[in-house]
Amino acid sequence: MGTKRIFGLKLTIHFKSVLREELPQDLLLQSGCYILYTKQFQTGIHRLNGVDTQGILYIGKADIIERRVNSLLSSIKFNSDINELTPKVKGHKSLSRKYHRIRGLIKTDFLYVDIFPVSNSLNPHVLESFFIEKYVFKYAELPPLNGNYGSFALYEAEQILREHNIDPFTFDFP
Repeated sequence: MGTKRIFGLKLTIHFKSVLREELPQDLLLQSGCYILYTKQFQTGIHRLNGVDTQGILYIGKADIIERRVNSLLSSIKFNSDINELTPKVKGHKSLSRKYHRIRGLIKTDFLYVDIFPVSNSLNPHVLESFFIEKYVFKYAELPPLNGNYGSFALYEAEQILREHNIDPFTFDFP
């Protein structure tokens, strides 16, 4: 766990292991998934089927986590000005437009990211699909900044995780 300044934004990063083996030193150069949260709303974010008390805004995957998280933060930084009428497409292109729409509601000081590195044998699409589908199963809709469902159905993702000796029920997410 640590705090990092990227593009002038303070980001708290939590590393979460989905692997049974010891984590390598340079986690940010691995592939994996990441989840963008906000701690801004004390009561959580109201969803169709309940309240997301964790404040999950976005679930994503990355071939190289550091590059993708930097891209994500670039999108947020360049689209945080409430006086801008149009989004600036920087970094994570689709997220630039989505964040621009809610920029007046989300304060960047309350954002943090959980990073889930995966082994080279596990496609990050599988873990991303598992997280997204689990979120949708619980709240009946996607996180606010996600635009697409995962590539795999929840059951398929759970099966693939088990094949990689990862117990999907050990995740406290979401």
